[in-house]
Amino acid sequence: MSQSLSEFIDEQMKLLAVFQKYWVEKHAKDPDNYPLIMEDGNEGLWLEQLQEMPLDKPEQLHDH
Repeated sequence: MSQSLSEFIDEQMKLLAVFQKYWVEKHAKDPDNYPLIMEDGNEGLWLEQLQEMPLDKPEQLHDH
């Protein structure tokens, strides 16, 4: 299945919006394990956390 650059960008923006909501909700309950700032040298953890975020339902991306 082909995908244009615009479609890819749209999909990734939706994924980032879902991740932001997920992370902020987790932070509210457990701020020590879900910080809002990654310290110097740990910035790459954002991408790692994004990739590990559970998506219970693929349609979560379409809710945003």
